[in-house]
Formats: sequence, structure tokens, C-alpha cells
Amino acid sequence: MWFGFRSGAGEGPWFGDPDAAPGPRDEDLSGCGLNLFLASLSMLFGAALLGAVIVRSEQARFDNTIGPAQLAGLALATALLVAAERAMASTRVGPDVRARRGALLGVAFLLAQAWNWWSLDRAGHGATAGTLESALFHMLTILHALHVAGGLVALGWAARRGTERTLALCLRYWRYLGIWWIVLLTALLAF
Repeated sequence: MWFGFRSGAGEGPWFGDPDAAPGPRDEDLSGCGLNLFLASLSMLFGAALLGAVIVRSEQARFDNTIGPAQLAGLALATALLVAAERAMASTRVGPDVRARRGALLGVAFLLAQAWNWWSLDRAGHGATAGTLESALFHMLTILHALHVAGGLVALGWAARRGTERTLALCLRYWRYLGIWWIVLLTALLAF
């Protein structure tokens, strides 16, 4: 719907006519688009998590791949994700600076995740280990990391634009990813 209204087909500001005077119908629908995107991501993450739970419940024996080193790495990754959210939510500096800080902490989160995957590989539980435990861990964390990487692209755009509205949308997406991280982490630790 948003794309159709912004396509330029029609008259008035609602349809993208630059010469039309703004009116009450001229609204920013990016929040609606983000909500639809988050709803589809909820289905994706929910299906992946449900699939992992179903597969796990059918296993007679299940060895947890998360050791002390991985717990430390997951704690660090969680702290970095929360710090990125706090950096974006701060109001002491402009939106462009907050977006850059959030992006740097987001990159640090991805590096912490890469360290987690590397340490699992060194412990014999890498993505190619052939065990169900490592496959589930990698599937869920890589799925999340890909969406964090997508969020970094949006944060780069927010840093370039430097508007509060753009950063607010990025912050909502980031908080959403933070909630899913806690859900996935809880499920992984419960396995």
C-alpha cells in the first residue's frame, strides 16, 4: 500500500505530487511498513524456534553445546546488544551520532557472535559437527545475526540522514531484535 501511494500515480501529496500542498492525508507510513516487517519476522523467528523445539523434543539424548566459554561470549553479546540500544535511545547527542554509536556496538555484537561460533568450532561443536545441538544453535544465532546485519545497514542510513524519525524506527527494530535475542538465548540455554 505504501509503495502504491508513493509511486506518483495520482494527484495530491498522498500520491507523491511535489507541487501539492500538504494536507491532513499526507502522512508518513514508514512505521506501518516496519510493523508489517516485524510481524513477518515474528513468524520467521517463531517458526524457527518452534521447529527447534519440535526437533529437540524428539531426541532421546541431547548434549548441550554451550560451555563456560560460550556462556561468557553470549553474555558479552547480550551486553553489547543492550549497550547499542541504550546508545541509540540516549538524547544527549544528535541522531546521527547515536546511530553511529549504535552501529559500532552492533558490529561489536556480531564480532562477539563470530567469536562464539569460533569457540564452538574449536570445542568440536561447529556448524559442520554433524550434531543436532550445534545445528540448532547455529541456525538460531545466525538467523538473528543476519537480521542484526540488516539493522546495521538501516543504522548507516540513519546516521547519514540524521533525523529523529529514522533513528526512532531503527531503535524500534533494534529493540525488537533484542527481545528475540533474549527469547532465543533462553531457549538455547533451556535445551
